[in-house]
Amino acid sequence: MIDVQLARQVCIDKLTALLAAFLPKSDPREIQAGVVKIIDKAINLKRNMTAEFAVYRCVMFDRGNSFDPATMEHLDEDDTDGKILFCTFPTLLRYIPQDRGWMQMVVVKASVLLEREEDMSHISGNNAVERPIEETALGVVYTQV
Repeated sequence: MIDVQLARQVCIDKLTALLAAFLPKSDPREIQAGVVKIIDKAINLKRNMTAEFAVYRCVMFDRGNSFDPATMEHLDEDDTDGKILFCTFPTLLRYIPQDRGWMQMVVVKASVLLEREEDMSHISGNNAVERPIEETALGVVYTQV
């Protein structure tokens, strides 16, 4: 049987050391605090994914989609109006079987950057092309490139 707390601490120590090597000017306490959050979220996600039968799906949002606070987070929390410029991390959705279909729940919100007027002044039109990036049990996930 695996000692979860021991494994958690080993992961925290190793990831902190690795990131400290990449970020030598950063405060080691700040690095470790961020690593603890990541590891704890990963452990909770694993527990949630194995607790009940469900289907999981990742969704990357395309440029030009409207910001949706139910499924997305934006770094600049004050500016949540507008269209997506770039999705940096996907939404993780959980579909749980119900008597009359599937119930959808957001497990992890997507991280997105929103368009700003000054960023978009040099772009004319949408030059993005949709291409499939992953085929899943629920279908093909598309992204714009």
